[in-house]
Amino acid sequence: MITLQWKKLAANCVINPLSALFQVTNGGLLLEPSFPVLQKEILEEIAQVAATVMKSSRNHNGNRKLHQNADVPFVQSLSVEELMDFVNQVIRDTHDNKSSMYQDVLSGRPTEIEHLNGYIVRKGREMDLECPTNEELCQRIHDRQGT
Repeated sequence: MITLQWKKLAANCVINPLSALFQVTNGGLLLEPSFPVLQKEILEEIAQVAATVMKSSRNHNGNRKLHQNADVPFVQSLSVEELMDFVNQVIRDTHDNKSSMYQDVLSGRPTEIEHLNGYIVRKGREMDLECPTNEELCQRIHDRQGT
């Protein structure tokens, strides 16, 4: 994945489950006392998985692996701070929105948790990385849904 894709995944992995669990709009996350710590933990795991995936891609295909459908080289890594800046900007830009996961939970519909945080957990396992915060978020959303 290229940088922007990792950033978008990170934003969705933070905003969607936390807004659904706290039952707040995207901007309401900024008012939750535990949000900064949870956000950092989620993003640390994502940054670690992303760096390992990118490093693995480079090691298997030389130093300059290109995205499969574009002439865009993979970046070296993403910092937690860079991801946090992106996520916080998305929150500010979508302050009054209810995330899709929050809406799904309210309506009793299945969520995309396994495609977001679950992906991070599975990819982490493939790379022998623990992702306990993302794994707990998956479980908490499943518990909320009764699945």
